[in-house]
Amino acid sequence: LGFIGACNRGIAMVPGDVLLLNADALVHGNWLDRLSAALYSAGDIASVTPWSNNGEISSLPDIGVAAPALDEAQLARVDGIVAAVRDAGLTAEHELPTCCGFAMLMRRRVIDEIGGLDDVDLRRGYNEEVDWCLRARRAGYRHLLASGVFVAHSGTASFGDEKILRVVQNKAVLAARYPDHEMEYARFLSDDPLAAMRQVILERLCREGADWYADRDEDASLPDAPEKSDVPESVPPSAVRWIAVRLEADDAVGYGKTLQLARLIASRSTEGEPPFALLCLGLGTEALWRSSVVNVLPPEPDAPKCVIPDSLLSTLLHCTTVLASPSCPISGWEEIVRLDDRFDPAAWLAARHPESSLSPA
Repeated sequence: LGFIGACNRGIAMVPGDVLLLNADALVHGNWLDRLSAALYSAGDIASVTPWSNNGEISSLPDIGVAAPALDEAQLARVDGIVAAVRDAGLTAEHELPTCCGFAMLMRRRVIDEIGGLDDVDLRRGYNEEVDWCLRARRAGYRHLLASGVFVAHSGTASFGDEKILRVVQNKAVLAARYPDHEMEYARFLSDDPLAAMRQVILERLCREGADWYADRDEDASLPDAPEKSDVPESVPPSAVRWIAVRLEADDAVGYGKTLQLARLIASRSTEGEPPFALLCLGLGTEALWRSSVVNVLPPEPDAPKCVIPDSLLSTLLHCTTVLASPSCPISGWEEIVRLDDRFDPAAWLAARHPESSLSPA
């Protein structure tokens, strides 16, 4: 099913309104009742999203900037203050270009009218809620900030290190569908129409000592720098083992071999994320993307190479193997495998990684 497919299955099973809530979100009190009240504050509201420490345009204390995570005690104080300020009429619901899917309440009537999340072109996750919100707007609906609710959000825990890849890929789909959205979103960030409400909340948080984001030890001396041996040379290895792929545009054999390998990995992965993933550097195809185990880093303008150097990728992703077209000039990898007629995807995978569950039965 994939992440979005699983969400759509849940959406189909619920007869009423639908709440999208990330696994790394933390909530307090009657937060859902307050979200629902905002959703039904007008008949043309398709979805609502709360304030958060990490909610993009609904972030506190700064728009578009993630703040430190909150514990349960801090959340209780902050959410209580946000609700009290709203009850006093000092803040109000405000229209947003889109909501943020970490905590988003969707009206059932709108889902029935325009459909669920796109699990075809955006099946891997990220920006699927943006696509849904923009479809709803085209149908005449609006989206609101629920100004009396605060939900804490750690961020990136749903997909971990893969987030940057999924964002890049799905943003390209959105840009083709909604060419004006990126500029509209940037203008919202720049103008910040929520600034006045944000300031009211921040002043109240500061006055009551609930400004969790403030540095309480500004005058304290910084700890000594760690010894060189204590500093990691790169990020810890991911649970996913990455295999890089570099293909020439006219290499039909290479594309076919890569697709066979991707489908083999996908078919043998029975639980959760597969332990292997392919990363196409520069060029990829829709078929590879839809295999669910392939990511594609886009090429530079007018060049086949990806926007991030191979050496940096190998360090960040702990990727040592590259599969390449026979005519593709490449160096600097521990293992270079040519995707020619002699390459057998199943045999190669079994021989190189016999300990995995992906080896042929």
